Amino acid sequence: MNFFLASSSPRRIELFKMLGVNFKQLKPTIEEEAIRLSNSEPSQIALRIAEKKLSNVIENHTFNEKDVVITADTVVSIGSRLLGKPKDKSQAKDFLKLLSGSWHEVITAVFIFNNNDIKSFVEKTRVKFRKLSEKVLETYIRTNEPFDKAGGYAIQGFGGLFVEKIEGDFYNVIGLPIGKVFEIFLIKGWLNGTEFSNSPKGATVKIR
Repeated sequence: MNFFLASSSPRRIELFKMLGVNFKQLKPTIEEEAIRLSNSEPSQIALRIAEKKLSNVIENHTFNEKDVVITADTVVSIGSRLLGKPKDKSQAKDFLKLLSGSWHEVITAVFIFNNNDIKSFVEKTRVKFRKLSEKVLETYIRTNEPFDKAGGYAIQGFGGLFVEKIEGDFYNVIGLPIGKVFEIFLIKGWLNGTEFSNSPKGATVKIR
């Protein structure tokens, strides 16, 4: 099989490496802002964007029956509010204040395409933050870690220090529920288990 990860996210790339397969990265080009600003449910927003990414790469590339393409989109919601990637320090601080001491939900929609067959699913993880002091907020923002992350934090980075509780898939919060993807690939017969001799071991997988 030939695997294609249609994502610009370095974190999804590192997670996909855990499967131990060779793959090519594709970079879908779509307009997401209008979808993210819609009044749809967070899971529907993630699904629409991930589907749009898939449509974009299908339109711009030719695939055969042995090609597997995967796209994903992750959103963070607290109450009825959707938190994207903060545009500046002020917005990053606003996001983190909202998350401080509260539960929020991280939702990733995944699309898998092979031989004109499309499978999609949504993974949800609940995360609770500790109460964050002003000093902690200011210190974290100075690391610049919040600025390319949905919700304004990275659970695999310094942002992981803020997590008090988590219910669900840890990797989903990073950006790809790779365990579920692995299970689907096994069921489909695209993996046989020998790939793990090629996968990075432990700390050699660096996800930032």
